[in-house]
Order: sequence, then structure tokens, then C-alpha cells
Amino acid sequence: MKIAILREAGGLGDVVMTEPAVRGLREKYPRAEIVYVGLPEYECIVEKFSCPPDAYLPVRRQERRDRDGAVNPARWPYLRAVADADLVVDFFCPAFRHEREHRHETYKSRIELFCETAGVEPSTPALFLSDRNREWARGYLSGKGWEGNKETLIALAPWSCGKRRTWPKEKWVELSRRLWESGLTPLSLHAFSEPLARMTGLRVSGLTLDRAAAVLSLCKMAIVNDSGILHLAEALQVQSLSLWGSTNPEVTLAQYPLARFIWKPDSDKKPRRCQAPCYSLRGSCDYQSCREGCRILAEIELADVLRQLTIRPASA
Repeated sequence: MKIAILREAGGLGDVVMTEPAVRGLREKYPRAEIVYVGLPEYECIVEKFSCPPDAYLPVRRQERRDRDGAVNPARWPYLRAVADADLVVDFFCPAFRHEREHRHETYKSRIELFCETAGVEPSTPALFLSDRNREWARGYLSGKGWEGNKETLIALAPWSCGKRRTWPKEKWVELSRRLWESGLTPLSLHAFSEPLARMTGLRVSGLTLDRAAAVLSLCKMAIVNDSGILHLAEALQVQSLSLWGSTNPEVTLAQYPLARFIWKPDSDKKPRRCQAPCYSLRGSCDYQSCREGCRILAEIELADVLRQLTIRPASA
């Protein structure tokens, strides 16, 4: 039996969230040959799934653009490589369709939707890193001045897929400074453009995703936006504190026991027509007023984050 899994668009988080479905298919069909069709940059992550596929077929980004269309090898020639599959599991994209249909009332996580498509039970994603992976990460961070104390190493991931899911950069800069002053070691991932270049502590950039995962695995916790690093942290069994605006953490994090979050959907300062969660879909809520960033997310203050970390906010 041959199973083809299609996820040839989307970001890191979506790929990590397909891991429980891939594992479920392997358990359900232990003798099957599983081929994962995806973007080239994510092959190194899929290889570290707890039950990795037998093969990975890299394809160009968004070659198949119609998220509502049937899988058609005649229309999309690259799919001919899996035309002989006995079972095609199409992950492009049940989550988008669910969020578009239900908008403010989305009630299933992407993990649930991917697993439902695959016909398996949802669970928490899991990645496997070898001792060699972790040893490389220790050497890499030691070269940047890390003294090897995991209990004080806090990953900061200030990026997300767009402004509506990104906490204001100035607050990330101030957070890194406060963590440093509290005796912790902030580790900023991909923070070299202004104003993030002013973040205090260690900074890393330019790593392949598997090496970024190895570095993240050495952290005590990660403070993140709704982004791929959040999902990577959970799959690596790293605690996280995530900051939310236009999306719903109560749904997204349903399978994430190590995740905490801050979300203020009932803020009295949000736009009049805001109906968060809106998933940043056009025509939803007061979309145009949030082009420069989600106002709900901006309402999260540094003090809110520090209280979650039991660090006393600075007095006014």
C-alpha cells in the first residue's frame, strides 16, 4: 500500500501540526509506504517526525494554488509522482476551509482537522532529535557565550507570518532587557533587523530549521507569537508562553499541554467592529483598521508577560 501526504504550501507551524496525522497513519497502516509531498525547506523537520515518512518529495512553493480543488495530476504535473498512491491525504487545506467557513466561531484546531482528514485520532506533535543534534547546538551556543545553564535560557521568537500576529517589536526589545536584568539569558531567534537588532542577550539567525530546532530544544521555555516556533517548541517538549490577537489560542492549543498564553479578546480598546478571533481573513471584522497590526495583540503589556514569568514589573 502506498500513501501520499500532500502539504505543499503553508508555514513551519502547519508542517509540525501534521506530525500527529503522519504518526497515526503509520500506526494504522504499519506496512504502508508513506510519501510526504512538501516544500524543500521543511524536509529537515519532517525527517525528525517521531514516525517519519519513507520518502519526501520536495516541490515548488504554492504550485497548486486552488485550496478548494480536487487533487488532479493532469492539471498539476508534479503530482504524477504519487498518482499510483492507494490513499491520498490532502492537507491543502482543510484548516483554511474550516477557518473561512466559521470565522469567529472556529472550533477545531489544525491538528484536529489534519487528523480528521487522515482518519486518525489527534494528539500532541513530537519531534525526535539525536544526541548529535543537541551536541551541535551546545557547541554553537557555547561559541556565542552561553555558559550551559538550561534553567536560565529563554528563547524569544519575535516574528510571525504577518503584522496581525506579531507583538510590537519595541516590546520585544524591552522584554529581552528585563529578562537579562533578572538573571535570565534571552536567546532571540532571527532578530537582526531594526529595531530587533537591539535585543539584549544571545541572537541567532541563518540556521536551517533542524538546527534551529536543536538550539530551541536546549531552552527552558520559549516566549513567542502565534508562529511556527510555538509549534516547534511543543513538539520538542519545551514550555511556551504565547501572545495572541486575531487567532484563538483556546482552539489552537487544545493538544498542547506545555503551552500557556496571554490573550485579551475583550479589551475595551479594540476596534469597534472587531470580532476576534478573525484569523486575519479579508472581509472579516474591521480588517482594514488592523493592517499595521492587531490591536488586541498590542494591548498585551510587558507587565502581563513578566507576571507570567514571576518577574516583578518595573515600578512606574
